[in-house]
Amino acid sequence: MAKAVMFTITFFLLSTMLLGLAFLIFDVSQSSEKRATDLEINNRINDLSSSASNGISEIFLDKAGINLSITSNAILIQEVVKNNNLDNYSSFYDDFASFVESKEKYVSINRNEINKTGLIIMPLNINYYGAAQSDNTKRFISNLKNLNNFSIEIYRSNISVNLIDWKEYSLGSTPTKIIFRNDSKTLTETRNIDLKEALVIGLDDGDGENIEVQLNKAASNLLEIKDLKNEPVALSILLKFNTVDSLKVFMANEVTINVPEFDISKTTKPRIV
Repeated sequence: MAKAVMFTITFFLLSTMLLGLAFLIFDVSQSSEKRATDLEINNRINDLSSSASNGISEIFLDKAGINLSITSNAILIQEVVKNNNLDNYSSFYDDFASFVESKEKYVSINRNEINKTGLIIMPLNINYYGAAQSDNTKRFISNLKNLNNFSIEIYRSNISVNLIDWKEYSLGSTPTKIIFRNDSKTLTETRNIDLKEALVIGLDDGDGENIEVQLNKAASNLLEIKDLKNEPVALSILLKFNTVDSLKVFMANEVTINVPEFDISKTTKPRIV
């Protein structure tokens, strides 16, 4: 009788263990399948995001008329204003975005007109952008800080180069170079300024068509280069930063991948350099 009871108990325990093992194997199998599915979905999302972002970056570099050179702590931005490339660039951008979205229902590409040429310098979160396309006479750099030094070169072939007028500035420790030139004459001035204070520099052409560089402290360290009108003006802006982090430049427009069936969404900014 005791042996029968022990046999029954042993058989029960063994059956329970086998049943538990079967459930465990089933759970592991289900979990593995879910992980494999999640991994496949994430890989697909990353591929879509990378492909769309790379396409947009290539269009920007090829069509936007803005040249960028970058080192670990410095960036050179070159552009001719009025930028006659922008209409053609916008057309390519819209065509590419429409094509991608028509082929991939989960992809959406930002089409904000004003910021199509907007750039973000990371990790300092500094923006370079123009005004609305209807007013292509200004360029802005926002959140301008942590600079070791910076220089701005402005060229226009038919402008009379008469004077660099430091209308408002405070002495400080940041070397600031202004270069103002035409085909036959170049003016260059460097002064150490305090970027924590307002700055206004007038580039006097003697004909009432002055170009102005203005740093507005009340608007998040916003540097504005304005009155870039009439004949094309070539800008060359060099920014050297006090940072140990490598600089990267991204577009302001975003690529979003949204898969509602799996409650997964990813938003990225295309990297330029």
